[in-house]
Amino acid sequence: TQMAQVCWLVFLNRGLVDLRLNGIPLLDRRVGQLLAGVIAGLSKLRRLEVLVHCVKRGDDWMRLWPYLFFACPPSIQKLRMIFEDYQANCGVRHSVEEEEVDDDDGEYYETNYGYEPKDMPHWEYYLDYEMEEEELEEDEGGMSEDLVVPAVAATSFVRRQEPLSNLEELFFHGMHGYHWDSLTDLRSMFTHCPNIKKLNTYVKAGDEAIKAMGQFIAKTCPKIEVLEGGSFQKDSRGSEEYRILTSLPAQQVIHVELIDCPLKIIDPAFNIKIQQHSIILREIHIGRNRSHVTISASTILKECSNLEALFVPFSINGYYITLDDALRSPWVCTKLQTLMIAISGCDLPVEREVLLPYYLRPPPITLSETYHFSQLEDLYQQIGTLTSLKDLNLRMVPLKANGQVDERKVNNNIAMSFPAMLSVGDTYAGRPGFLNHLSGLKKLETLRGSFSAETYESEKTIEWPEVVWMDQNWPLLRHAEFFSDKNKVTPPFKWLKSKRRNGRPLLRIVAGYESSGEIGSEDDDVF
Repeated sequence: TQMAQVCWLVFLNRGLVDLRLNGIPLLDRRVGQLLAGVIAGLSKLRRLEVLVHCVKRGDDWMRLWPYLFFACPPSIQKLRMIFEDYQANCGVRHSVEEEEVDDDDGEYYETNYGYEPKDMPHWEYYLDYEMEEEELEEDEGGMSEDLVVPAVAATSFVRRQEPLSNLEELFFHGMHGYHWDSLTDLRSMFTHCPNIKKLNTYVKAGDEAIKAMGQFIAKTCPKIEVLEGGSFQKDSRGSEEYRILTSLPAQQVIHVELIDCPLKIIDPAFNIKIQQHSIILREIHIGRNRSHVTISASTILKECSNLEALFVPFSINGYYITLDDALRSPWVCTKLQTLMIAISGCDLPVEREVLLPYYLRPPPITLSETYHFSQLEDLYQQIGTLTSLKDLNLRMVPLKANGQVDERKVNNNIAMSFPAMLSVGDTYAGRPGFLNHLSGLKKLETLRGSFSAETYESEKTIEWPEVVWMDQNWPLLRHAEFFSDKNKVTPPFKWLKSKRRNGRPLLRIVAGYESSGEIGSEDDDVF
């Protein structure tokens, strides 16, 4: 949609309460003034979302974003502004050449918008630079240089002076890769947002600016409860959220995301700061590192009694915790509904004197195995206390002999399963099993991670008793990553699927399939 049409339509609907503009080109100052003037007239507007395509050249786009922010009416409650490179999103390279307009006599270029001056409000005319799709096509001579230079009307823009007292949610992502030498304009923006409760920002700046800005935002916007996404950053995101978190009043933040946050910030100071909000915190995200790095989550597990979701994703990169860290203190986060975490040190110790694994040899198990199983049992018992848990994504982190993450196993998605976790055990045979410790997970709906039924251990220890137990104790289970392929599903698990009929939730047991949660019959070929 071309800018004149967009602005004209918005102008005709000044009673709008929700406005979302996706991919609009904002290529010069006068375009910004036009759009700002229209937005300023929406006195009832509560929600504004704008994805803007700007010219990244130099600081041009920096002169445009204030138009949008300072045009927002006082009624605004949710504001989302994203700025992207115009050329990158068009998928073509082109240049925009300035053309002169005689403002004195009101000359303007003929436009292809289909509107005549008599159809427009009494706005002053301005230049906009846009290309029709056919003019972007390449010919034998290359890209066409003939640009349409339309003229549309622009309303006068008056910068709002009063703060946005009703604004509670602010999402501001500046041009990707742009380094802010000065954050003066941003300080002005946050000064106008004294009551925001939810903040998500992305601005690239230096270390000192990061620190100062975090403290400034916390002081200027003292009601922040939700810190989301990556924020002001140098080499990594998440630093600014941490700075704000440490500066806000205690027991206020309910949701925090630290994405790509540097390790020097995450550990150990992070645990100390978590304690300041441990009673009120409901959701924590710590994710995406450039490599596999261990962190401590013991404070979260032992202090955040009202936590409902903890996300620490682990795949080809990311953070993980050690088994010792997981067992450092009893877990008090019994209200958890979603848990995503990876734990190292769960593999059974390899002993040269023992040629066969515990499940292939007669009892007794060795002393080192006994000690390790006692630790694993403590872990499984802790998980079993999470009686509100609905989604469990628990992964084993394979380590090499030198203590480093085994990248080959991680990258190749080698099937793994927590030792004796999904087995009820066999007292007569002296084989340990701890599935009964998970009987409290009556609300469990999804089970992902290292729960493969295809490992050598699982093939020997997960049989009919275990599957019958799952049917009885996990009645709401609808998706579990037991198998990598439907052709590998064993008879006990086929029986388990067949039990999920007659009004019970359908069950998927192959990784990669998502359960729809539907009730009723199902095609037997779908696993």
